[in-house]
Amino acid sequence: MAAEALVSISTGVINSVLEKLATLMGEQYTKHKSMQREVAFLKDELSSIDAVLKKLENMEDELDPQTREWKNQVMEMAFHIEDCIDDFMHESGEDSNRGGVGFVGKIAQYINALRTRHQFAKQIQQLKTLVKDVSERRKRIIKKLKMPQPTHTDKAQDLIDTIREHLREKKVLFHH
Repeated sequence: MAAEALVSISTGVINSVLEKLATLMGEQYTKHKSMQREVAFLKDELSSIDAVLKKLENMEDELDPQTREWKNQVMEMAFHIEDCIDDFMHESGEDSNRGGVGFVGKIAQYINALRTRHQFAKQIQQLKTLVKDVSERRKRIIKKLKMPQPTHTDKAQDLIDTIREHLREKKVLFHH
């Protein structure tokens, strides 16, 4: 029962994030064209993740520790994304109230708006990477759920996937 509550909480958090992402794609934020694609990507991936979470609600007793851990990671990720969006919306709302009147005030307001957008664009890129990683894990979980009984081949594939993920993480470390 507690595990079912965790799935329900996870889907609730994801739904909240999806609503906020939809707001970011709305009228007030259309001037941030460079982020629209990234926000749309996050929204699409999170919608797919939410669908898997809903499917898992009915399978709670059958879930292995790896799948349970994935659900915990999804919830943490969703809270993090929600915090980033809230911060951006708050900062964007404040941008219109910053600065004084006149030319200097407008310049200060413009610079603050650029700084806020730049910081959020960097956060969106980090979130996109995080969502991609979680999505890859989701694909492995779906693949695993479709197979009724684990076989020796499945264990070998899991090992290959784990090694591949480890190497991918090492490669990412060298690029940063």
